[in-house]
Amino acid sequence: MIRYAYLYKITMSKYWHYSDHQTLAILAPLVTLFALGLDFYIPIVPHLKDLYQCSQETMQLTLSGFMLSCAFAQIITGPLCDKYGRRPIALVSVCIFLMGSIIAPLYPSFYLMLTARLLQAIGASATFLCAYTTVRDLYPSATESAKMYSLINVCISQSPILAPAIGGYIADLTTWHSVFYLLSLISIITLMSTYKCYQESTPNQHPIHFQHLKRAYYFVIINRNFQIYSLAAATGMGSFFMFFSQSPYILMDILGYSKTIYGIMFGTVGLSFFGASLMTNRLCQKMGPHYTVEIGCFLMMFGGILLMILEILFGIHALSFIIPMMMVVSGAAFTIGAGLAGTMQPFGSIAGIAFSAVGFTKFAFSACLGMLLMSLPITPLSLGLLIFILAGTSSLLAFIFRHQLIEDMNKVITITPTEWD
Repeated sequence: MIRYAYLYKITMSKYWHYSDHQTLAILAPLVTLFALGLDFYIPIVPHLKDLYQCSQETMQLTLSGFMLSCAFAQIITGPLCDKYGRRPIALVSVCIFLMGSIIAPLYPSFYLMLTARLLQAIGASATFLCAYTTVRDLYPSATESAKMYSLINVCISQSPILAPAIGGYIADLTTWHSVFYLLSLISIITLMSTYKCYQESTPNQHPIHFQHLKRAYYFVIINRNFQIYSLAAATGMGSFFMFFSQSPYILMDILGYSKTIYGIMFGTVGLSFFGASLMTNRLCQKMGPHYTVEIGCFLMMFGGILLMILEILFGIHALSFIIPMMMVVSGAAFTIGAGLAGTMQPFGSIAGIAFSAVGFTKFAFSACLGMLLMSLPITPLSLGLLIFILAGTSSLLAFIFRHQLIEDMNKVITITPTEWD
C-alpha cells in the first residue's frame, strides 16, 4: 500500500500530496545536479590541465573550489530556505547552475572556466540543500528520513556509475565542450520539472535575523549528534571526493587508460555506492542509523588499510586501486545516508539552517581533503592513509558516545525565531 506523506498545512491551502515514489522523482533531479556537475566533468580534467598548461594543484581548484563554493553557499541558502521556502530557492539555484554550464564551454581560459565551475557549485549546492531539507520537512521520524535519504543516495549513485563513462565517451567522440552542453540540457529539464511539480514544504517560514541565526547555529554546533554524525558523513563524502581528485591521474596519466575506459572503471566504484545505498535503508530499519554509521566507518577504515597494503605488495595497478575503493565507497554510502538522518533528527524546526551547517561541514571538509591529497604523492598509499585515519577517528568517536547519540536522536530541539526578533 502506497503511503502518502501529508505535511503541515501551509498558507492555509497548500499541502504536499505526493507519494514516497513521487516525492523521490521530484527531488532526485535537484540532488543529482551536484553529482552530475562532478561526474561528467572528471574524465576531462587531465585534458583541460594540458589545454590550460597548468599544474595538477591549479587544476584541482576546479574540483576543490567547486566543493568549497558548495560549502559557503550552504551557509547562505540554508537561512534563505527557511525564510522564503524551498521552492523559490530551488528554482533560482537551477538557473544559476544553468548559467555556469552555458559559460564554461564558451571561453578557453582557465579563470573563466573556474568562474563557471563556481557558478555551477553555487547552484548545485542550493538545490542539494532544498531537496534534503524537504525530506526532513516531510519525514520527521529518523527511520523514515533515513529511508528517504538512502533512496536519494540510490538516485545519486546512478551518476558515478554512468556519467563518467558517458562524459568520457562524448569527449572522445566530439570535444570537451559537449560535456557542458549536456549539463545545460539537463539543467533545462530539471528547471521545467521543478517549476511544474515541486511544491512548497516548509512548515514554518523564519525571518532572517542575526540573533536567531546565531542562536540556531549555536544549538546545531554544540549538539553531539551533529558533531559525530557530521564527521562520519563528511569522511564518507571526503573519501569519495579524494577518489574523484586522484583517480584521473592514476588511471589515465600513470596507467595510460583512455577517458572511456576510465569512466567504466569509475562506474564500477560507483556501482558499489549504488548497492550500498540500496542496503542502507534495510540496515537502518534493522539496526538503526547509529549502528549503520559504525558499519560504514569500519568498511572505510578496512578499505583504506587494503589500499596501502596492496600498493606496498604489488605497486600501482588498476585492480589494487579499484577493489579497495569499492569497499571504501560502500562504507561511505552507509555513513552519508544514516549519518545525515542521525544529524538532522533533532532539528525539525530549523531544518534549513541545520542542513546548511551539515552541508558546509561535508563540502568544506571534502575540499580541504582534496587539496591536501593533491599536495601529497599521487599514489593509492596517500589516499589509503588519509581514509584510514579519518574513518578510524569517526569509528572511535561513534563507539565512545554510542549511548548518548542513540538517546539524543529521539530529542527534538525547538527554536522559535520570534524570541530573538
